[in-house]
Amino acid sequence: MRAPVRKTNGLRALYLAALPPRAMFSRGFGFVVEQMTGFSVAMHGAATKLPTHQDWKRHMRKILPFAAVSALLLCGSPAFALESSLTVPSTLSPDALWKKIGDFCGIADWHPAIAGCKLTDGGKRRMLTLKDGGGVIVEKLIKRDDAHRAYSYKIISSPLPVAAYQSTISVMGGKDGGSELKWTGKYLGKGPAAADAKKTIDGIYQAGADVLVKP
Repeated sequence: MRAPVRKTNGLRALYLAALPPRAMFSRGFGFVVEQMTGFSVAMHGAATKLPTHQDWKRHMRKILPFAAVSALLLCGSPAFALESSLTVPSTLSPDALWKKIGDFCGIADWHPAIAGCKLTDGGKRRMLTLKDGGGVIVEKLIKRDDAHRAYSYKIISSPLPVAAYQSTISVMGGKDGGSELKWTGKYLGKGPAAADAKKTIDGIYQAGADVLVKP
């Protein structure tokens, strides 16, 4: 009498997906499972030692980290977490500097790379037109805190070599009645120019800060 067929649950399916195909097909499934897990599985007939659910879970904990690393190595275009941060002192008072920065669409008035800005979505989304035909950057306001002179935003679409970009720009009190501009961003490199992503964002921050901190 043939032994009943047992359904493969989610853990077993993940385990089988992690097996190297070449080894599976060249030596046989039973051999691979036995070598990797210590379980002896017969291809025809009943298994001499049938793994329990807890056995599979224990072995999956060992295998999944290697499977995750393998998946990252197989990606065609690796993305790297990057961060840009700039803090610049200004002789302007905190309120005076925030007056320049606080307007979400006011960036067109002080950043030398921006030709124009248009607000949509009730003022929570801005479309920035770059100078010299550089394209359009669409950004969404995430959080605004006038009491602490700060707002955070993210890029929805842009020609920049970044992905998953989020940034916060803020104004803090400085020495002798002055202030400090702080601009930070976290993002991933994207596309052929991913290696230049940090250099690009650092340059954007510096160009804007050079104008903002002027009296």
